[in-house]
Amino acid sequence: MKKQLNKIAKDTNIFLKKYINSQKYSQLKSPMKYGLFPGGKKIRSKILMDLGSLFSID
Repeated sequence: MKKQLNKIAKDTNIFLKKYINSQKYSQLKSPMKYGLFPGGKKIRSKILMDLGSLFSID
């Protein structure tokens, strides 16, 4: 379970970093990164991935 949580957290962080970096409003990038990447978000990532699977959302 811990390995799975770590992988989901890593994949989620990669996606979020790419998404944030693609935004054109540079003033918001720093606050968004601060709010999303302090660590410890593994459980929320797991819940979101499971909900996506449950509802067939990629």
